[in-house]
This record gives sequence, C-alpha cells and structure tokens, in this order.
Amino acid sequence: MVNCIGSESNFSKIDTPFVKNLVARGHIRNDELDLGIRATPEGEVIGKTGQTLGLVYTLGTALKGTLWETTAIPEIRTQARQLALKLLAD
Repeated sequence: MVNCIGSESNFSKIDTPFVKNLVARGHIRNDELDLGIRATPEGEVIGKTGQTLGLVYTLGTALKGTLWETTAIPEIRTQARQLALKLLAD
C-alpha cells in the first residue's frame, strides 16, 4: 500500500528528531483536527500555553487546520510574502 495523500499532517506522528523535540517541549502542538500545527492565520505558532511563541512561524500545509486550503503554490507564496513583510517590519 502506498500513501498518496501527501505529507503527514499530525505532527505528533512525524518521526524526525527536530519535530519530536518541538512536540515534546510543547513548542508546537497539533491543531484541534490534527491537520497541522496550532497557529494563527498569519502563521504564528501557538505553544502549550495557548500563546504565540514570538519568532516561531509556519506556513503551507502546516496551516491546513487553520486556513483549510493552503497547499497550492500561489497560497504558499502569498503566505511567504506576508511573513517576510512582517519579519522585515519587526
């Protein structure tokens, strides 16, 4: 059997040391539907305290649970541009 539905959306199931460490420390956590990382629509990651973490952001498929349709290049390009502008402004 081959998984053809795309990348894993449940970050607690991703088996890489970096992601496992972020999950274990509560820096990232799944959204309510396990479709991605819990974050604001602007991509600011929300940690275990329920607050944004500051300079930790995500975009693209990790925002599926927040933005729903966020897998196409035009959407990700827009997110990247908005994030870059925010970081430059800060």
